[in-house]
Amino acid sequence: MRYFDEGGEYNLYVQPLPGPGARARVSVAGGIDPMWSPDGTALFYRTIGRPGTFMRAVIAERPRLEAIRRDSLFPFRYTGYDVMPNGREFLMLKGAASDTRAGAVSGLTITTNWPQLLARARGGQPGSVP
Repeated sequence: MRYFDEGGEYNLYVQPLPGPGARARVSVAGGIDPMWSPDGTALFYRTIGRPGTFMRAVIAERPRLEAIRRDSLFPFRYTGYDVMPNGREFLMLKGAASDTRAGAVSGLTITTNWPQLLARARGGQPGSVP
C-alpha cells in the first residue's frame, strides 16, 4: 500500500506484489495511517480532517485487486491505533485534552483483563483469567 499526493490530496492505493497488476485506489476522500486486518481482507485507515473518520475498506483479490466496500466506522479523535488479532477490536491512543499537538501523549493507561473487571463492577462473577 502506498500514499500518493495527487491533486493536493493524500489517498491510499494497493498494488499486487510482485505483480502483474495495476494499483487500485482504496480511499475516496483522502486517507492516511493504513493498517491491514490480521486476515488481510480489509484495510483500516483514517480520513484527513478534524476529527476525521475511521474507515474500513474490504479488499477483493479476484477478479482483480480492488476495494469492493468502504465503511465509515466512527469519528477518529485519537493520536494512533492498532488492530487487535480478531480484526473487530482496536487499541486507540488518545492524547491529553490540553495538548492538541498531533501525536502528543502525556500518559498511557493499559487495562488487561477488562471483561473480568467489568463483570466484577456490575456484580457478576469474574471469568477465568487467561
